[in-house]
Amino acid sequence: MLKKSLSALSLTILLALCTNNRSFASESVQLESNHFTHSFNIGKSPNHPERKWKVLETEHFLIHFYQGFEELAKTASNIGEEAYYKVTKDLKGNPSSKIPILLTQDEFLNGYAEPIKNRIVLDPILMRSSVIGARRFITHEFTHIITYEALSTGPSITKLYGLNNTPTWFLEGLAQYEAEYWYPSYDRMLRLNTLERTILSPTERDAFSILGADEGAAGYNEGYSITKYIFETYGHDKLAKVLEEIKSSNVPLAIALERVIGKSLLVLEADWRQSLEENYRKQIEGKDQTVKNYETVVDKEKNDANIRPKVSPDGKIFTYMTSQGRGGYVNIRGKLIGLMPIRARLLNQSKKSDQKVAGERVNNGVFTEKDSKSALLAGGVLDYAWSYDNSTIALTQVAGDYLGNPDTQLGFTSMKIVKNKIESKDIYNYDYQIFDINDKENKTPLKSFASPTFSPLNKKTLAFVATTNEIANIYQINLKDLDKKETKVKAMPITTTKGYLYRDLSWSPDGKYIVANMYKPGDGGNLALIDIGNGEIKLLTKDSVLYTNSDPSWTDDSKKIYFSSDKDNISNLYSFDLTNNKTEKLSNSYAGLEFPFFRDNLLYFTSYFAKGTDIKRIDINKLQKFSTKQVEPELIKDIPIVAENKSYKTSDYVPWLSPDLIIPITGVDERGDQIGLRASFDDILQKHAVNATVVYGLLSSRISYGISYVNYMLDPLLAVQFSEFPSIAATQDGKTYYYQRVRGLNFVASRPLFNELSQQISNVGTIELSFNNLDPIQESVATGTDKNLIRSGLNNFVSFNFSSQDVSGGSTADIHPTNGYRFDFKVEHANKLLQSKYEYTQVLTDIRKYVPLWYNHALALRGAFEFSTGNTTPLLLGGPPVNLSIGIQDFIPLRGFNIAQFIGNRLALVSTEYRFPIFTRINTVLNGLYIDSVYGAVFLDAGDAWFAEQRNPQLNLGGGGELRFRVAVGGRGTLGAYVGLARKLTYLSTEPVNNQFYFGFANSF
Repeated sequence: MLKKSLSALSLTILLALCTNNRSFASESVQLESNHFTHSFNIGKSPNHPERKWKVLETEHFLIHFYQGFEELAKTASNIGEEAYYKVTKDLKGNPSSKIPILLTQDEFLNGYAEPIKNRIVLDPILMRSSVIGARRFITHEFTHIITYEALSTGPSITKLYGLNNTPTWFLEGLAQYEAEYWYPSYDRMLRLNTLERTILSPTERDAFSILGADEGAAGYNEGYSITKYIFETYGHDKLAKVLEEIKSSNVPLAIALERVIGKSLLVLEADWRQSLEENYRKQIEGKDQTVKNYETVVDKEKNDANIRPKVSPDGKIFTYMTSQGRGGYVNIRGKLIGLMPIRARLLNQSKKSDQKVAGERVNNGVFTEKDSKSALLAGGVLDYAWSYDNSTIALTQVAGDYLGNPDTQLGFTSMKIVKNKIESKDIYNYDYQIFDINDKENKTPLKSFASPTFSPLNKKTLAFVATTNEIANIYQINLKDLDKKETKVKAMPITTTKGYLYRDLSWSPDGKYIVANMYKPGDGGNLALIDIGNGEIKLLTKDSVLYTNSDPSWTDDSKKIYFSSDKDNISNLYSFDLTNNKTEKLSNSYAGLEFPFFRDNLLYFTSYFAKGTDIKRIDINKLQKFSTKQVEPELIKDIPIVAENKSYKTSDYVPWLSPDLIIPITGVDERGDQIGLRASFDDILQKHAVNATVVYGLLSSRISYGISYVNYMLDPLLAVQFSEFPSIAATQDGKTYYYQRVRGLNFVASRPLFNELSQQISNVGTIELSFNNLDPIQESVATGTDKNLIRSGLNNFVSFNFSSQDVSGGSTADIHPTNGYRFDFKVEHANKLLQSKYEYTQVLTDIRKYVPLWYNHALALRGAFEFSTGNTTPLLLGGPPVNLSIGIQDFIPLRGFNIAQFIGNRLALVSTEYRFPIFTRINTVLNGLYIDSVYGAVFLDAGDAWFAEQRNPQLNLGGGGELRFRVAVGGRGTLGAYVGLARKLTYLSTEPVNNQFYFGFANSF
């Protein structure tokens, strides 16, 4: 994955040149070139001062890691050196210095390569997963680094110009082509999109990274396939030649391909699509879309994913994970990872569904008539399991650990049926710590919990996978012990399998065995049968590392295991009979069937489409049987590590500052245009940073500047800034405007508050101490203005800000949120104790609520309330939401009225909007802007600003409508554009009334 630079860039350079893919981490970039106040990032906090960073130095890499990832750092060093020679040879790019690789939990389920400093940032969980694994992950991101180098013509910023000519699908496809192999899940995605005619168009593919889970996964997938097709058809050596042509001639990829290969990109894409059609038509001959005689239990809505169906042991409650109505889901390399809520419904006990016709959707046959009001359980879930007494669901989900690191934690939900309705509640929080009883030296709590499964014998005993000291084991715990803050557990006594990991645990109903998927990072995995009594492990499947055998589910008699496997290059349903060691293939689907679950003679499973999945079920007596190769189980005692790690030098990390970006910028001051430079410096781990901006006014002959230092090493974040800049000011009665220069010194402390997941910065508190000198520019003050109303001199204040948000709405939530809230509160106070010439207090509260209506329609509500006391500038209300080109004190929009038409020391605003989609996928490029979607809104604004000692508030109404566009520049980085028409609804008879037309670039409230 690629990620934009964390430096402060101008809006044009940022959106046109830098790549911005989906990420679970937060980052913010200062976009406006002429505002100097708070030009530093809020940053990441808490900043984990407990982390003791080390650097492992190899011939070509600097591996940065902290305690708990020592062995992973050694693995990364060996893999990096192996990848170095292959990738640099293939792409003809050589870095001038050693490449820093950062192993950090802050990039949960994500990773990226950053071009300016050649940073590679990797999530340890993905490095240990079967889907990606360390080898593919490191080589993939390193390929990005060498691609940047191959496109560079000198200074670091020239890499960005090369990237501007290179679409993201090609960059990602190239990285996968160098680092990965064509896995069955890739083939499934591409096959279904080909057969269902949902292959991305060229413009969609150019902007795939902004289009959501399905199109995002398809963009990676198709980019890989096209790149693979071109360079396997016309020669691997053409790859470096294409990159050299982009660099030397400064031409887009399409032109470079035509010059090197002799065919246009459109022709190459057409040839590629034709080859897909021919190959996949042959591949599906004799195969079905799904099994015959099925019933659809959960139908997909739009592109929603529905996975992991399960039924309570008493057969009364059906549960499944779903993205329906709750936004997106994680799709990595065609594998649905989850991070979705669980829904629960009552099953109909009448068995009416047995009479349904094959292939017919089941309505009230499966669920009771109350199933439309299904219970929504915990969100962000990766896996879950029912207890055998039907009382509890154990789950693993994303949450912060005891130090605030993003991780996967154990959670529990109680379940019961009361008056034909499901009642559930969380019964444990994440504030307990679980230790391995044998870890007497390090005493490190377990982390990275996965794959819970309950014992059928002791119904409060849970088995799960967890990691301590970088070793994954299967542990058991009794739920009663979780009442303690610290609980010690013992790993199950099973055969040591060095280098292997476990997932998809399932405990047999007779209590004798646990079956699991045993895999090495980056490999698919085989089913392993673990004997609870003696710890022996038998491999039930012995397939290539290319294939995955997963999601086992037992029959009630503990004699047979149902599972899914893509051993024939397509995921299908299988069974393994322990009485005769016989494996049977139970489906012959070309679409892909996964997550089987057996209960009451019925097999539930997930069925794939090009976009989204549904859940079906079938009576096992109606399943067909297909021939498959017989494999005898193999007893294993120990699996040694394949290669020993080399020994490299390790040292403590020192946060030296180095240049990030130095770029020219332009701006505007009180007289006209400005020109200048912006420079940023940080260390490799971004523990602290310096940002400096200096501009010169061509007409004013004045220098404006801003210099800030931010320290992320402590908790909270600390920052200081010294600046002088121009702004527009208002007299204290709000009737006259003039220009002033503001010289300020600001101190800031900021950190998230009340957050379980500290890196998900949704609740942020900030304290600021500010010392400012106000210097009015006299020639800008209107003749006759009362000088006593003009503020000058020291204006020192202390302020507290708190912001909180929880907004959702799928991939378009950035400009069209459909659920959640945003809340902002600020209080600012100045007095003579701070040596301020002025004494005042200002308070702001801004609340925004988003209410879902029906599909992608929403009601947006906003209430803003402000008051001030003392001798300060007035509060301003009125006008459209415009972007001004020079600093001005904040004003609240009231559409239909003039900018700042209402003034006072009290302000109130209420806005109501009905928002709706017009075009959800335009897929059009207009003057370099990729237009993704168009939304409409009709609104009603009501508000007033007034001086409390002069009059009472009055009702001022404005109404109108807006068109809102979700756009991207260069296919990277979304941006909201809006066009609006508003009109006053209340006005004096002598007051002129005109339609107010406005437009701008910003995301709406």
